[in-house]
Amino acid sequence: MKSKVQVLEQIAELAEVEPEEVPRESRFLLEVDFSSLVLDRTERQEYWVAAMKVRSALVSTGALRHRRQDWVNEGRKRQKRS
Repeated sequence: MKSKVQVLEQIAELAEVEPEEVPRESRFLLEVDFSSLVLDRTERQEYWVAAMKVRSALVSTGALRHRRQDWVNEGRKRQKRS
């Protein structure tokens, strides 16, 4: 477990991410009440930081884009079957 100070530093850094840099399906992560988050339990703070880092990793590797295309393709297949 990281120290409370380290987690708060990460929150401050990630809170500066512009919504345009976050895929639509992950923007809910930026809707968090940061004034409440900084006062919350460290476990909840770490969870939010981890979610933001996963989002960042998916975006940087292009995995999220590929996953989104898989959803589109699956939807098209279902429509054709109907």
